[in-house]
Amino acid sequence: GIQSYGISEDLRYNWRFGFFNQKLTQNSSGWKGIEFPGEIAGRLATTFWWDETTNGRGYGHFAVSGSLGDAGNAAENHIKLYRTRPEARSDKRWLDTDVIEDAEMSSMFGLEYLLNIGAFQFCGEYLHSNVSRNGMRDLQFDGGYFYVAYMLTGEHMPWDRKTGCLARIKPFENFFIVRDCDGCVRRGKGAWQIAARYSKADLTDEDGTFAENIYGGNGHSFTLDVNWYWNPYARMQFNWLVGAIKDRENSVGLPGNGDYDIIGARWMVDF
Repeated sequence: GIQSYGISEDLRYNWRFGFFNQKLTQNSSGWKGIEFPGEIAGRLATTFWWDETTNGRGYGHFAVSGSLGDAGNAAENHIKLYRTRPEARSDKRWLDTDVIEDAEMSSMFGLEYLLNIGAFQFCGEYLHSNVSRNGMRDLQFDGGYFYVAYMLTGEHMPWDRKTGCLARIKPFENFFIVRDCDGCVRRGKGAWQIAARYSKADLTDEDGTFAENIYGGNGHSFTLDVNWYWNPYARMQFNWLVGAIKDRENSVGLPGNGDYDIIGARWMVDF
């Protein structure tokens, strides 16, 4: 696709919009054919508060986003689908609408809010999607999350006003272990953060007859998290997730329920 973006002179507002091909081509030889599954999408964001006296240790962000796509050309035979994994990599996508036959148009609307006060941060997002179908009622799906986080070592999560996105954390003191000239071991602790998150995704729509219903699953999860930033380019993450899924169509075509726990750790280096 093609995309454009811009910012206001005072860095208070930023925006982006574009036109894209919806067909997934990463696992194929590319896009072929005369039907183009086009989609237009955009986002308008504002950093409505920026604390100049602390060079951005306090800030507030709000954004709206949206998209409109030709679902009828998204794949062969008018197929559209929504699916996702939990907040940890699983071998299968636990929430999945499978194919939505006779889909014509799809639209999505999103809201973002973020408030940072020193070492404390609150963030939340919400998305709602509508899928219109030929000869049948529209489908409604939605999802979102919110989290609270706190830097135990006093740093803050920086903000990039040009892009309207979180920036790279820079610890006051990088993590290190060395032996000095006197034979003593010296250590740096890095930056430590704790966080908690609640998330929800509803890919089930059962307002009509059973033949028209979609049972992609209705999932909720709660996450406890500890992040250890060694330096601006390396960190470790420890997560415990507790979640539940209901109204997910099983192998016999009926909606089923289930619970899960996930314990995960990640060590990563990025550039």
